[in-house]
Amino acid sequence: MSRFTFELANQTDDLALQHLMEETPIEGDVKVIFQRKPSYFMATKIEGKVNQTLVCRDNQKNAIVAVGSRSVKPMYINGQIVNVGYLSRLRILSEYRNTTLLARGYRYLKELHQDKRTPFYITTIIEDNAYSLNMLTKRRAGLPFYLEWGLYYTALIKPIRKKEDIKDGFSVIRGSLSYLDEIIEFLNRHGSKKQFFPYYSKEDLNANNEALKDLEIGDFYIAIKGGKIVGILATWDQNKFKQTVIAGYKGKTRLLKPLYNMYAKIGGWPQFPPSGTFLNVIYISFIAIEENNQDVFRVLLREAYNNNVGDRNAYILVGLHSRDPLWKVVQEYAHLEYKGRLFIVCWEDGQEVYKSLDGRIPYLELATL
Repeated sequence: MSRFTFELANQTDDLALQHLMEETPIEGDVKVIFQRKPSYFMATKIEGKVNQTLVCRDNQKNAIVAVGSRSVKPMYINGQIVNVGYLSRLRILSEYRNTTLLARGYRYLKELHQDKRTPFYITTIIEDNAYSLNMLTKRRAGLPFYLEWGLYYTALIKPIRKKEDIKDGFSVIRGSLSYLDEIIEFLNRHGSKKQFFPYYSKEDLNANNEALKDLEIGDFYIAIKGGKIVGILATWDQNKFKQTVIAGYKGKTRLLKPLYNMYAKIGGWPQFPPSGTFLNVIYISFIAIEENNQDVFRVLLREAYNNNVGDRNAYILVGLHSRDPLWKVVQEYAHLEYKGRLFIVCWEDGQEVYKSLDGRIPYLELATL
């Protein structure tokens, strides 16, 4: 029997997968642990219509030593609904990294890919995660093509004190069942103008749907002007099933952190949290703005920001592609910024679809990554 086995995880692996996530933080100047409690598999249900957790087992130790996730869900590609894959949560215990396990794991992924559920995948890699960038993007034997598609920015905003309301002729209301049809129609009409915007149906926003777990219709903010909807976003609290913990700091961030935090405290900016801090993260989600109008987004983001002031542990997390003009609005807030690289991942059978992608601005639903 081979020492290592590659297969799909099952429910009996839940606790082992939780432990593996805690033992393998995302590397970078800021090390982050993404916990999945009380259930690893509960958290995966928001990622797609199809969710598969690939594991490598060390049969000598009877332990899971590596994991990766493959999910597939409908997204807009060139304005059309296409099933697109997402690769995430690649973790390998440190003592197994300089082995052939990575290549063997991707061979197993290629076998799963033969189900033809998607022509290609998207994924993100943190800019300063040198190990992952080196291992995955150098076209090593057995690995698919990793084709860079620009930078993806994430801002961590601390809502310390309320800011002046911005109306500018807009009114902002909270979502309700009476607006459900209009919300879905607006999301799909304007989401289709971007690449990779997720497609959602009315049934997806059903209160019992685990694909949008803990997201309520009242979590949506709707901007209205002249009697019509001109923008939508939602705030999604996932802390009951996904947790973000600061594992530590290294490099220049570790050296500069004390000095930065001293000035940040004086200036009212977000500080680097102590190692071990649990971040109460609220995701800004479902960002759909008519004509990418910055004024509309500005009004909605301010409303969401002000409504989350008061919780001393709360942070707002916003993610947008570097080409998205809405990112300029996010930069108006003091924030800690993380850069990732967006990649299209495909084998030879996905190259044609990749080459067909037009110039629409990419959009990733941060809360489901």
